Amino acid sequence: MRTLKVLVLVVVAVIAVSLQRSTLAGSAVVSPSAYGASCVPGPGADLSGCDFAGTNLSGVSLSGANITLADFSGADLAGANLSNAVVITAMPCSPSEVGGTNPITVLCTDPDPNFSGANLTGVDLSGVNLAGGTVSDGQFCEKGVCFPVVEAFEPADLNGVTSGSILGTPILPSGWNLIDGVLASDIEFSTSGNSSFVEGVPGSFTIEAISTNTVFEAVATPLPSLFEQGLLPAHVTFVDNGDGTATLSGTAPSGTAATYPITITASNGVSPDASQSFSLSVVPIEITTTSLPNGSVWYKTNRVKYSGTLSAVGGNPPYHWSLAPGSGPLPPSLRLNQSTGVISGRATVASLYRFTVQVKDTKTKRSKGHPATQNTATAQLSIAISP
Repeated sequence: MRTLKVLVLVVVAVIAVSLQRSTLAGSAVVSPSAYGASCVPGPGADLSGCDFAGTNLSGVSLSGANITLADFSGADLAGANLSNAVVITAMPCSPSEVGGTNPITVLCTDPDPNFSGANLTGVDLSGVNLAGGTVSDGQFCEKGVCFPVVEAFEPADLNGVTSGSILGTPILPSGWNLIDGVLASDIEFSTSGNSSFVEGVPGSFTIEAISTNTVFEAVATPLPSLFEQGLLPAHVTFVDNGDGTATLSGTAPSGTAATYPITITASNGVSPDASQSFSLSVVPIEITTTSLPNGSVWYKTNRVKYSGTLSAVGGNPPYHWSLAPGSGPLPPSLRLNQSTGVISGRATVASLYRFTVQVKDTKTKRSKGHPATQNTATAQLSIAISP
């Protein structure tokens, strides 16, 4: 009979311990940790190294608690308060954690608690300092750069946590906004505010809107829609590409030469929209040569003649080439072929020569209602002659 009573007491004790280890929020207790922590959850408690894996801690207050190296994997922390909880970065690691034998001389490289798979719905993590970063009032800061945490933690932020939420109003970095729970960036245009098309020649120009805060990414989030206001030349269209860019393209017909001021707007839901004043110029003729090859002085031991060709589009060919009035000279002994636009000859003096070339197209004949016209274009170029 005595033996039976002892057995009953042992069973009751085991059941009590089991119930104690699986108790609900506010009274969960686990075995003391290797660091001497009591592992009794509560405000300001020392929970360093404690194993709460799979434990129900919903609604419990761990405000100000030491959670260094604590294991909360798979735990239910829904509604728990971990505000101002502490992680000690100089906490000694146990031999099993570092593979050593002296837990005093070896410090942990990652003392963060383990939240992998934990339910963090409604958890208050305001003021929690984690190694490598700080979670505070809806933002995570690392290496001096902060980004908002709104509806879900990034997987790497809290040791494998993939879901959960933070209480309070998010503090957003400059250039970011929150729209219906979605992170959105301010936007700006990254491309030039002007372009030039030539009559009768297919033209194309791409406009791009990007995020104003490129610390995180250059692509605007969400992707903006682009649209234009203003008159475009005939047969030239503006198309939103759906990827944060838009394209002006087409072939402006003869007689549309002019400057077309338009306004391009990019909108991704962040107020105000980005706006750019854009100028599209349509010209009747254009010199397409943007640079000429350099050359060297002609010697008996360097029998290399200079040759470079000028090109143009538009207008009414054939073209007539010349140096523009007031232009600097070509290199001595080089000549410009007025019909072909070829500059050639034997260079004699080493120097850098800057000049302005001019092209004229063939003058059209006067007809009823259409006066005779001749188009001109100029371009500044240079040739370097080496010794």
